[in-house]
Amino acid sequence: MGFSLAFRNFAAEAEAGRRVHPWTRAEGDANWVYVDFKASHQAVRASLEDLRPYADRHFAQEFFGLIEWMNSDGRLFETNDFAFRRPRSHPDRHNPWPLRCDGRLMFLFRELVRNCYRDEMETAAALIVQTLNQQEGPKSATVGLSLHPTTYSQLSPDPKLGADGLQFQFSFFAYGNNPSQCFGEMARLVTAMRRGLPGVEGALAVPQGEAP
Repeated sequence: MGFSLAFRNFAAEAEAGRRVHPWTRAEGDANWVYVDFKASHQAVRASLEDLRPYADRHFAQEFFGLIEWMNSDGRLFETNDFAFRRPRSHPDRHNPWPLRCDGRLMFLFRELVRNCYRDEMETAAALIVQTLNQQEGPKSATVGLSLHPTTYSQLSPDPKLGADGLQFQFSFFAYGNNPSQCFGEMARLVTAMRRGLPGVEGALAVPQGEAP
């Protein structure tokens, strides 16, 4: 069974929620501060507060591994913004399972200027969807991909102004009859993503007009 990964471009409707990169402190909790995981890979496991209570669970280890890989040397993307919410009841009428856990992962091109070209971002998003949909996914979990408006302060002489761009967001959802089932489905989902994303990087690294 494939991912059934869908892409939705929120850029035109989400200006009110414009993000800033690099961000400084989380709006909801001043204790959450920006950490450059590229410069400090070991900080991933210490900094992701939402996963700490589940550090011994397989799904958490898969998330740790995914984020460490995305921030490792030589990668095309980077990420430093992650959230996870525990299993709980949900309003999704299309899904028969009583519990859902969910989360998000923001990521972007390391070459920051690439995030400022809408056509390139949309092309990359379509390729991500195409590639991951070729993977075998879990039966009761899904992931969505969207683009969100982002101001890149490092691309302007005046950091208060920045440059307008976009940022990718993965949204994860895993369902089950109990928390353990939700965690298991989430682990299978992230494992499949870890299998597929290297192919995405390989395809995007090929210069335009050349075959992979």
